[in-house]
Amino acid sequence: MEPVGIDLLYIELNMNGYGTHGLRLAREQGLSTRMLCRRPDEYARLTPDPTRLADAVDRVDTYDVQQLLRHCVTLRPGGVIAYDDYRLLPAAVVAAQLGLPGPDPTGVLNCRYKDLTRKATAGLGRDVQYAVVALDAIVATSPVGYPCVVKPIDDSASAGVRVCRSDVEFQNAVRAAVDHDTHARGYRCVDAVLVEEYVAGPEYSAELLWDSGAGRWRLLGFVETLLSDPPTCKEIAHVFPARLDPDAARLAEKTIVDWLHATGHRGTAAHVEFKMSESGAPALMEINPRLGGGEIRLLLDWVLGLDVVDLYQRLWLGRPVDLPARPMTPDAVVLRYLTPPREGTVRRVAGPGGPHPGVIDAHLPAIGIEGVRSTTTSRLGWVATRHREHARAEAIAVDFHSRVVFDYQAAGVEPVA
Repeated sequence: MEPVGIDLLYIELNMNGYGTHGLRLAREQGLSTRMLCRRPDEYARLTPDPTRLADAVDRVDTYDVQQLLRHCVTLRPGGVIAYDDYRLLPAAVVAAQLGLPGPDPTGVLNCRYKDLTRKATAGLGRDVQYAVVALDAIVATSPVGYPCVVKPIDDSASAGVRVCRSDVEFQNAVRAAVDHDTHARGYRCVDAVLVEEYVAGPEYSAELLWDSGAGRWRLLGFVETLLSDPPTCKEIAHVFPARLDPDAARLAEKTIVDWLHATGHRGTAAHVEFKMSESGAPALMEINPRLGGGEIRLLLDWVLGLDVVDLYQRLWLGRPVDLPARPMTPDAVVLRYLTPPREGTVRRVAGPGGPHPGVIDAHLPAIGIEGVRSTTTSRLGWVATRHREHARAEAIAVDFHSRVVFDYQAAGVEPVA
């Protein structure tokens, strides 16, 4: 067997800091690292710039699996890894082709494309009626009735997701999907949308890691998701551990593992979004074949004491992952995103002064002189709170948010250097 040329090869990174944290961990562990990027300059806005943390950076079209394979064969990596949703499948294909550890490409495929997820999981849990609508088709009304949810088949972070209650809203949602056919990172979305019946009920996510020793999924916990008002229904807060009664939690765990087995996903991480329907059965929203996004990794660290990024990298390297039964803190932790009160260009965000009992951490952005064009669902930082009672932790977060100052640039006024 040829010697390893590079320990860990990163096929792009995501923009929320997970991959950057992973690069830091790799350096601390003495691993040699290399990044493959389509456009290395797109990371310049991150602090720190992860391309400066890697030992080497190569420019490659990371959407082209043929180019990736050609490049990776010459590098002889000990492991390849992806954090970015759009490169998860290419990374899995490269790893499988090179005989390296990683998830089954078929499982990643069935999770990345939401129509395939629906087909694979049919009959498990609360079935959700759905239809695929081509963007060039003339469809004046929802094929599943109202209310319905319109979502891109292969995008992420709730981009383009709309709850529709009328033909006008449905047509506008499909039209918006046409306008959003290419992601900001250059990914070309499938020319179709998934139209699903709207399922009422509280929303949660399950955070799971593959136990390589036992060959099975291990549930780390349930996160409760709080959403903005329709039609966007953006995530505005996460609560961990979720407020689920024991019977509902057991049913949800069994159903989620059944969903994962049905898709064939294994070997890495899973972030499964679902609702507890009015019938009491879990209804699948989507399966993400990766770690939970946003700041969910921080929630798991604060409550469980687990660095899931480290564990995720160990799985892609084929190293054993220790997942002992860890007692949870008796406290609830709430992470609330700081969203502006109105649309406009925000030029400064300032937190309330003084001590804040119950606040364990907060992040407010440094905004450049040009300001940030924002809507009422834009995430301009976050606050995390802790308390023995869920409701009290949530109230502390809401109070902190209410006292954050958002300074707006006056309409028609150019920023002054």
